[in-house]
Amino acid sequence: MRDRRGKIRVLSLLLFFWSLLFSLPLTAFEWPLAEQRLLMSFGQNKWGGFLKAVALQGESGEIYPVEEGEILFVRRESGLPDKHGLGAGLGTMVVMQHQRGIRSLYGNIDSLQNPGKLNFRREDVLALMKPESDSTEGYLYLQIIDSEVDRYINPLLSLPSLDDRRAPVIRSVFLVDESGRTYSPETGSVLNQGSYKLLIETYDPSSATENGTAMAPFSIKVYLNGVEMHGLSFESIVIKEGQSLVIGAREYAYQNLYRGLDEYSFEPLVLRNGEAELELVVSDFSGNETVEVYQLQVRR
Repeated sequence: MRDRRGKIRVLSLLLFFWSLLFSLPLTAFEWPLAEQRLLMSFGQNKWGGFLKAVALQGESGEIYPVEEGEILFVRRESGLPDKHGLGAGLGTMVVMQHQRGIRSLYGNIDSLQNPGKLNFRREDVLALMKPESDSTEGYLYLQIIDSEVDRYINPLLSLPSLDDRRAPVIRSVFLVDESGRTYSPETGSVLNQGSYKLLIETYDPSSATENGTAMAPFSIKVYLNGVEMHGLSFESIVIKEGQSLVIGAREYAYQNLYRGLDEYSFEPLVLRNGEAELELVVSDFSGNETVEVYQLQVRR
């Protein structure tokens, strides 16, 4: 079973990088702050939907373009509502147009550094970050949009890696049968064969705070007897027929995925008579990983 699982994981990894090669914009961006810490992650539960950006904290208030480009528009916090959800909830923002149909959005800014200037090089100061106070939060929202396919891209896919040594935390795992009864696989209970919804409470601790503010992990994988049953990865987000869908190896709708701030709901697993092994692998973008394995006894 171990060899089989290893082969499945290698295949999943190859498919993941294949999807990056052919469906995501391959480009090398730079961080918009001189020094930064990740405070909120792409796809986490925020404002009743997927957060389509990352939030960064930094020592300096100067914001730089991730790549040379041209200012597309500036929207003040009191401006017109966004019909497409572009930057909704991100405060005063500036949007830049880059090559290959890529746009970058910088939200929660205080002011433009050079009003009237349209074209910016990578080394030019674009704007100033809103200072932290009792009423405002001193961080920057960064959003990357592929306008050619109308898709929000996880900015971490195109930015230099972060030094992060904290592994994700799995708080709790529950199986819910068709009658709504809840079981914890840690108790060693004997389960009746049938379909069970899987609830996982997990988070990735942020490096921006000492206690590690809870963020969404980059991926959650679920294996049953060595076979991958679910593969959630926060690579990109699209809006289809009014629904927000996170796109990775599979599609997950917000209203079906999130049960709480850090609780994820996955479609039922079918448990059959005999022994079963349930394995959860939760990873962050830096490659830190937490694995939990549960041995289940299933009866007719």
